[in-house]
Amino acid sequence: MYVPPHFAFEDEAQILDHLEAWSFATLITGQDQRVEANHVPLLLDRGEFCLYGHLARANLQWHALARCDEALAVFSGPHAYVSPTWYASSGGVPTWNFAAVHARVMPEMLEGEADALDVVTRLTRHFEGSGSGAWEPTRVEPVALAGLLQGIVCFRLHIIGLQAKHKLSQNRTPADRQGVIRHLTASRSESAVAVAEMMRALPEELA
Repeated sequence: MYVPPHFAFEDEAQILDHLEAWSFATLITGQDQRVEANHVPLLLDRGEFCLYGHLARANLQWHALARCDEALAVFSGPHAYVSPTWYASSGGVPTWNFAAVHARVMPEMLEGEADALDVVTRLTRHFEGSGSGAWEPTRVEPVALAGLLQGIVCFRLHIIGLQAKHKLSQNRTPADRQGVIRHLTASRSESAVAVAEMMRALPEELA
């Protein structure tokens, strides 16, 4: 990913926060001169410094994942169009503000029903929450559950590199940034409002 120095983001704890907040990732593999990408939820385990997930067994990307030494998981955060008419100064051009993290990962395939159940349980407990009405795999009849687990391929992705980019008008003047924040905040787009909030949270020297 092309990251000019003023857009680089290197706080590891906050990068991991991004992986958790924007966990629906694009998983990319390259094998035999073929690139494949699929959109999957990936669950971060900070202690193990890895990501858990699964693909449908009918999704042939898992074959590439099983054979490759390295894959890429892209976590796209909020993004928004920025008009040069929002700047206090003149001479600007249209652009796009956004936040994204690329995670270089080493895949490890998890075989067997016990591993598959563990991954599915991790994912559902995380996204369902812990309320009394939360769905769990144990709600499915054992025979049916076994069939469902056979229909997926689970994996652990060991994180071997993180690259983050926060393009939030850091290269513009404070007055220009305030104009962008004002217009994004007024937007009906939740993503645009989220970008404005990230811009407000920039270090004081860029506020």
